[in-house]
Amino acid sequence: MKLERLEFSRTGGFAGLTLSTEVEHDDPELAQVSGLLSGVDLPALATSTEPTAADRFIYLLVLETRESRYEVTIGERELPEPLEPVVRLLLDRARRR
Repeated sequence: MKLERLEFSRTGGFAGLTLSTEVEHDDPELAQVSGLLSGVDLPALATSTEPTAADRFIYLLVLETRESRYEVTIGERELPEPLEPVVRLLLDRARRR
């Protein structure tokens, strides 16, 4: 899958702070994220339900390709293993901003 753009945010947690970042089509990190997502079933994740656990982080990923747009909202406990490196990379990016 070739991503054109993505938005990422992490909300919740004990302090309720939000971290967010966007990655546009001309950013080299977008290709890295695309590679990390190569084995992930995005349509299945896009239908996931929002977690309800108190004081937990909630991640929102909006991923855009030329053909589709996927919006994934998932809690830290429900985060599938293949998404963990993507979330780590995007959290690092959000902290640098």
